Amino acid sequence: MSVRPQPSARRAGLPPPRGRRGFTLIELIVGMAVMAVLMGAMVSSLAVASRALDDRVSPTARARAAATVVEEMHADLSEAQAFLERTASAVTFVVPDRNDDGRPEVIRYEWTGPADQRLLRTVNSGPAVAVAENVELLNLTYVLKTIVPTPDPPPDPDPPDGDGGHDGGGQNGRGKWKDWWKNKWKGWWRP
Repeated sequence: MSVRPQPSARRAGLPPPRGRRGFTLIELIVGMAVMAVLMGAMVSSLAVASRALDDRVSPTARARAAATVVEEMHADLSEAQAFLERTASAVTFVVPDRNDDGRPEVIRYEWTGPADQRLLRTVNSGPAVAVAENVELLNLTYVLKTIVPTPDPPPDPDPPDGDGGHDGGGQNGRGKWKDWWKNKWKGWWRP
């Protein structure tokens, strides 16, 4: 069966249609509607999933926040010059001057207890700032250690001679150096 070209197509100079070459307007509109429904469903499912994974309450986010607070406390405590208070739920200590006022800073960390569950930080009797929320338990323990300054070493009984070496006797003045080197590395290279 042959298809005869329509007279209007012949007059316009268009080639005669051969079979079906494209989509009708109705087919395009239906396809776009189906795509819009699918896209809406995908956006809706992503919105629901993002609400289900709230970053503030996820275990990973809470662990990250706790690690940040512990690092901050460690940094403050590593600079402590003196401790004014040491209890199981609070610590107050003095650190070197940080705000250039010429006076050392007093920092206090305090856990408010199981009722409020916050870890507060106070600097120089200022307002207490919560550095961590929902702290279920905090028990500070202390290791007390007295550090005695080491005395100065005794003077060298055999000071260097004028040429920069020791006149330590034996083997052309190298006896003391050899003994020192032997004692320093003794057992290091042997099993």
